[in-house]
Amino acid sequence: MYPTETEPSLLEIELGLDREPASLWQRFANFLIDRIVFCVFLFFLGFIAALVDARQTAIYVEEIKGNFFLNYLVTCVVLMIFYTLVEGMCGGRTLGKLITRTRVVREDGAPFGWKDALLRSLCRVVPFEELSAFFGDGFWHDKWTKTKVVKIIN
Repeated sequence: MYPTETEPSLLEIELGLDREPASLWQRFANFLIDRIVFCVFLFFLGFIAALVDARQTAIYVEEIKGNFFLNYLVTCVVLMIFYTLVEGMCGGRTLGKLITRTRVVREDGAPFGWKDALLRSLCRVVPFEELSAFFGDGFWHDKWTKTKVVKIIN
């Protein structure tokens, strides 16, 4: 059985989690840091692709450069893969969350898993999702996946 709203789970106690949600500033810092890391990831991905087959990579880059939809689609797919891998492997943490001492947890107290990471990543590619924090009660990728970002107290 999962813990109630007033009683923390053993996992939360073990991880030193507070039930206090991360502040908007912590979430903004997470976003900025993670997007910088994502851009570096894209750069290295392109670099590796160019090392493997420079000619084909150049053709591909020219093909998507003028096509907004294709460029957006490729970026969304790579973003979903990036966030799913990072949050899935690190149990709900990214470099931004590590620096700001926050973590993603499920609202029901169950352990955060790969499915949760994938669903959060899918929600992140919804247009204007980043702005959802300013209109309503938090980010859509938290609400739709029944997760939240909380502070770490230890």
